[in-house]
Amino acid sequence: MVGMNRTPLLLLVAGLVVACATDAPQTRSTNDNRYLAEQRALTDQASLAVLADACVVRDVIGQDYIRRDASEAMPRRAALNLHTVLAERSTTVVKPTRYTVCAATDAASDTMAWAERQSGEVRETRAPWLSSRTPEQTALAALQRAVRQTIADSEPGYRLRSIGLETGALSQLRSSLNAERAWLLQLAGVDVSTGRQVGEGLIYTILGLPLAMAYQYGQRDGDDYHPTLSGVDDDVQRYTLALVDLRSGELVWWKASNWFDAGTNFGKAFDLDWALSATYPLY
Repeated sequence: MVGMNRTPLLLLVAGLVVACATDAPQTRSTNDNRYLAEQRALTDQASLAVLADACVVRDVIGQDYIRRDASEAMPRRAALNLHTVLAERSTTVVKPTRYTVCAATDAASDTMAWAERQSGEVRETRAPWLSSRTPEQTALAALQRAVRQTIADSEPGYRLRSIGLETGALSQLRSSLNAERAWLLQLAGVDVSTGRQVGEGLIYTILGLPLAMAYQYGQRDGDDYHPTLSGVDDDVQRYTLALVDLRSGELVWWKASNWFDAGTNFGKAFDLDWALSATYPLY
């Protein structure tokens, strides 16, 4: 937790988010409804995989670092509930969820210090999730980062978008996952230390869409699960859920949340109700 004395920059950015969040949602057009129906049918016929990535950064005075424990634990509940929702909708999910750490981030996260836990020793060495990756984990991380960048560069609207992976990389992913399409879950959290003021916004950029962009670029309909940055003095977290076609190498659909209060446990809020909300309006 930190005090109420926030810098003008963060307050300005938070104000922009609130303004975006209160705008009336745009009504979907006939073409949008047709696109969603077509992609829903194609997804129901495809073999599916679920990939989950999370990155939790401890924000402290002097040196920010990645928490390995929180980053590895954060996506477990969300992935389980996403599996449940997909299974109830008669889609086929192949194999257990494949996990990565700090892949759906800006590349600057690869050089950050890390610690096993909040009170652990902070290390400047190459993080274990980078140095011990298998070829499959390397491919999964490349997919997560490619999708993250595609979303960040995209204008609003429902359409297929290339994620820029080569044919060989896509073939490797299909073979490894035994899947034609993949749901990508990308979670991020900021663990704010006592007395810390967050103002420069660098962490928010590293961990995903910048603070004011989730509503500008996230494809939303109706009320989002967490429409505003509630409890700006607390630890915060966010999610992006994306669907990718592994044959064409295209981003099919995504939904992104704003930053919201993480409470006492990163990932706890991602329950079954969240999974139902996060997959709407595609399902």
